[in-house]
Amino acid sequence: MKHTVEESREASWITLESKSGLKVTTCTVGAGVYTVEYKGKRLTLVLSDREGFTDSNQFFGKTLARVAGRLPLEYHFHDLVLNLPQNEPADCLHAGRMESLSYRNWDYEVKEGEGEATVTFTYHSPDGECGFPGNVVAQVSYTLRDDAPTFRLGFHAESDRLTPFSFSNHIYWDLCDDNDVSGETLYMNADRMGDDDGKSQLITGVKPILPCLDFRTPHTLKASMDEVEENLVTRTIDHTFLFTEVDSEKPQASLENDQIKLDLLTDMDAINIYVDNSCTPVKFDNGTEMAHKRRAIALEPQMFLLNIDEITLTPEKPIDHWIEYRVIEK
Repeated sequence: MKHTVEESREASWITLESKSGLKVTTCTVGAGVYTVEYKGKRLTLVLSDREGFTDSNQFFGKTLARVAGRLPLEYHFHDLVLNLPQNEPADCLHAGRMESLSYRNWDYEVKEGEGEATVTFTYHSPDGECGFPGNVVAQVSYTLRDDAPTFRLGFHAESDRLTPFSFSNHIYWDLCDDNDVSGETLYMNADRMGDDDGKSQLITGVKPILPCLDFRTPHTLKASMDEVEENLVTRTIDHTFLFTEVDSEKPQASLENDQIKLDLLTDMDAINIYVDNSCTPVKFDNGTEMAHKRRAIALEPQMFLLNIDEITLTPEKPIDHWIEYRVIEK
């Protein structure tokens, strides 16, 4: 196991490289993941310009916090009424977008143990930041091991006041430079999904999963994406799903092509899946012609926002969750 640190004007970049073949470069901006590689093969979208990584509003690899997902601008939480910043037509996305924790510069510490290494990022979020109460200490850790190609994310938060809090991560997966996820196979252990009012993507309830979004039987993304692009208002997969059960002992989702399978395990109860149909003309190392639909997929485990008790952070109740990715070579 080894780690290296590079300093730039914008951020610090910390790379962990394990004997198992997994290499992950992280960044202090947004406690983010810049690259994930396995035996020299890229598994994620990699922006050619590191400054673009720190500045892009598409959350490339960033931690999502204070609250992952969409909240109403006037958010009623327990006895509080929070007035949140508007960054979407009808809601507050990911707790403030460019003003959120996703774009703050976090402190970091690297620890190496026997056969593993961890980089831990810490950010002190002041009371009132982006409209949220409480002085919060947020921590995100990334751990690699030498004995297996696993990549574990740990999340921890403490607050001196009642406040909502829910972590996630926005890595864009693009296995082995496929550059189009249509042919990649997705599995997801979810039978329900968030419901909305048909006008915005704010979740107002729960409904059975739509047939075109049911991946309990694994299948390639192409047919689902064809139907979604033609028939759904979102014109892409950008929905929150509830796992059939919370089982941290088995994969809750997986993504694979003919070379790599990526298993995702977590103790969280939901996941947002977003297929990048933005077509933004960002330069990536993955290929020269990348301003097209379906170039990557974000798998974002998170706590379901309507489960209020699960996203309630108090002085007596810190929040702790985790995600683990396991890379399997075919």
